[in-house]
Amino acid sequence: MLLIGGSTALMPPEPEALSEQAIALIDRGRAWHGRGDLDQAIVEYTDVIALHPDHCLAYFLRGVVWADKQEHDRVIADCTKAISLEADYAEFYLSRGNAWSSKGEFDRAIADFTDAIRLKPNFEAAHYNRGNAWKNKRELDRAIADYTTAIQLDPTHVDSYLNRANAWADKGDIDRAGADYSAVIKLDPKHAGAYTNRGYGWLMKGDLDRAIADCSEAIRLGPDIWSYFNRGSAWASKGDFDHALADFSAAIRLQPGNPDAYIHRAVTWMDKNEPDHAIADLSKAIELNPRHAVAYFSRGNAWQRKSDPDRAIADFNEAIRIDPDYADAYYNWAEKGERKRAVADYSEMIRLNPGFAQAYNSRAINRRALEDNDGAFADFAEAIRLDPPFFPSYYNRGNALHEAGDLDGALADFTMVIKLEPQGWESFYNRGNVWRDKREFERAIADYTQSISRHPHFGWAYRARGRAKLELGDKAGGEADLALADAIESGAPPPKAASPLARMQAGWKTLFGRK
Repeated sequence: MLLIGGSTALMPPEPEALSEQAIALIDRGRAWHGRGDLDQAIVEYTDVIALHPDHCLAYFLRGVVWADKQEHDRVIADCTKAISLEADYAEFYLSRGNAWSSKGEFDRAIADFTDAIRLKPNFEAAHYNRGNAWKNKRELDRAIADYTTAIQLDPTHVDSYLNRANAWADKGDIDRAGADYSAVIKLDPKHAGAYTNRGYGWLMKGDLDRAIADCSEAIRLGPDIWSYFNRGSAWASKGDFDHALADFSAAIRLQPGNPDAYIHRAVTWMDKNEPDHAIADLSKAIELNPRHAVAYFSRGNAWQRKSDPDRAIADFNEAIRIDPDYADAYYNWAEKGERKRAVADYSEMIRLNPGFAQAYNSRAINRRALEDNDGAFADFAEAIRLDPPFFPSYYNRGNALHEAGDLDGALADFTMVIKLEPQGWESFYNRGNVWRDKREFERAIADYTQSISRHPHFGWAYRARGRAKLELGDKAGGEADLALADAIESGAPPPKAASPLARMQAGWKTLFGRK
């Protein structure tokens, strides 16, 4: 939203006296403009210009009407003429700046808004509109500074708070964004968009109940697709997939031609482990937009869930064909055991995004499978350098170091994983195995016990603890643990998808980031 700042009420200094006829025409032009008859207003102002071609006011007023007609070039022409006749009126620069902004020429707009502020430092509309131009240029700190000045000049201007909130959100400062959305709601309790956006902030902070409450209020006030998207995502994060599906279906009813609505619903079908429904929704998204790379990538994930790697790869390849820079779509060859192709695709992913730590981690896993240990360790080290909190890199390197016989190195890596993700059962189990190989059975038993406390049905941990107890001469305790292991799993491999580690390892290649 652009502000004019009451410009149509101006009567700038006159280089010559206006005739009574011209004043009458101006009054009629303003009346026609107020009634919404823009063409007749232009006729009246044009007649004034014919009578007084060297008077700035009629050019400016006609420019304001051109702006309402979205005739931006004509706005610029009339305001430029007005400025040439009277260069000291801030409103002339404001109106021309608005036209430049509407044309997407933000540098020129900023120059005009800056001139308006130079002439009228407390011109709230100029600060606000310059803030919008900075925001469109992604210069968020400058945008925030201008919005802040606009708020100081007019603490009741809702859009200054709203746009500053959006700028804070774009910077990732959810708390400051939330405070500004709350200010909007205080000024305008029926502002549905502020509730939707504040709800999204709560969603990002993990406060799901508040997210649901805000989005529900937004839906009550005036539902839109994003209020349903955000509330549906909150329901899904709470594990209430039926409510989530209901919200995404409501979004589809609002905008049945929006492919993203089907993609959002597909996410929840995948959460419910119903890939067939997900494929149906993603196929509809592709039908609506055959060049939607995310839809192909997402459907590829669904095919993979159905153990159909050929169809998965076909969809990933189509995503890459549509968007060669779409790094996530390069990862699937490893699922077919084609490690060399996987390494090649991860290398391409790294070329496209050299800072993508997860790609180095994944390439390292495949290099290790190809017995390229030097390359694997180099990739693990780079992944850790790029993203130290990404604990799967430490976990996978710990496994590699353990296998290579570097027990102290493996201990250090598994200990780091436990520090970063203390709820994961695998790291305690694997560190227990290292302690076992170092013949430190009491420490091994302590770690196996921690693993079991986090995953009580993990048979391998009972088996390993039982053997460690036997090593220490605890025959009764060891045999009891071995019996539990037999009863739980009969020697089956441990689960692969229930832990924080498994979710983190797979998280970067999920279907679609919830909005």
